[in-house]
Parts: sequence; C-alpha cells; structure tokens
Amino acid sequence: MEKSFDSKLFNIQVASEVSGVSAHTIRAWEKRYGAITPQRNDTGKRLYNEHELDRLKTLALLVNLGSSISQIANLA
Repeated sequence: MEKSFDSKLFNIQVASEVSGVSAHTIRAWEKRYGAITPQRNDTGKRLYNEHELDRLKTLALLVNLGSSISQIANLA
C-alpha cells in the first residue's frame, strides 16, 4: 500500500530548512505557544508532517510581516 502525501514525516532540521524558521525558534513556538504539535519517534525526536511544515511557513510569513507569534500561534 502506498503512503499518502501527508504520511511523510520530517525531522526538525528539514522543518527548519523548509520553513526558514530556526530549530530553536520552532521548539520555542511549540513549548511557549503551542503553535504546532509534532509527533515524536521512539527516542523522543520531533517529527513534522506536511501540514505542520505549511503551518510553520505561514506562521513565519505572518511574523515577518509584523504579527506577534503569541497572537497568531493558535489560529486555525
């Protein structure tokens, strides 16, 4: 059975490269604001799906345009 597009998971380094957000900032947005909730593998490493990568890109764009992460982190 072929995996669906959304079943691909990526580590935090890939998420950082794709979104333009540093790994440190991604962790902070997760911990402080609940902006994203990545899956975890057996060793506790964060894993991001395509939807979360798109969300990170959108959040980064909005922050770069002047929005506060605290105000937009929990928006749909």
